[in-house]
Amino acid sequence: MSLELYSTFLSVAVLALFLITLISILLYLVSPKHRISYSKVGYYTYIKLAGLVAIVSTLGALTYQFGYGTPVCEYCWWQRIFMFPIDIIALVTIWKQITYNEIVIMILAAIGSLFAAFHYYFHFQVAVLDNILSMPCSAVGIIPSCTETPVLIFGFITIPLMALVGFITILWLAFLAKKSR
Repeated sequence: MSLELYSTFLSVAVLALFLITLISILLYLVSPKHRISYSKVGYYTYIKLAGLVAIVSTLGALTYQFGYGTPVCEYCWWQRIFMFPIDIIALVTIWKQITYNEIVIMILAAIGSLFAAFHYYFHFQVAVLDNILSMPCSAVGIIPSCTETPVLIFGFITIPLMALVGFITILWLAFLAKKSR
């Protein structure tokens, strides 16, 4: 499978995940009936879903790096620092039947989403708006520039946007786990 086809497949999946998450948030905010039904879903179900999103995100990132040889910039590394542990925390939480780990997952997802949003801002400026930006990581030359993107699907979807959607979805699922506890 080519990089373009793989990226398109992931982009469609990310758009679907974003729509599902957005609709879920809106229903929670607007409808008391849905708020009650969300609270009836089990704590570990939400943790499993958050873990699944984290595992798919991790595998997607590793496939880009090792399968397609895309370079990993400094901000991508920071996003990985906050995404990869969520896999392990979710698995241990389910395996050992631990509660209150949703708080750790929420903290990791919130910080990771800040890095992803910041990174996507630069990709949006350069890839979508054609602005010229210079970042400190561009001058070093050891790691790739944080403003360059090997993936641009539908004119606006880049890897940091995919990570941002993953982080927001995990954050939402962890919040629902907290409410169902």
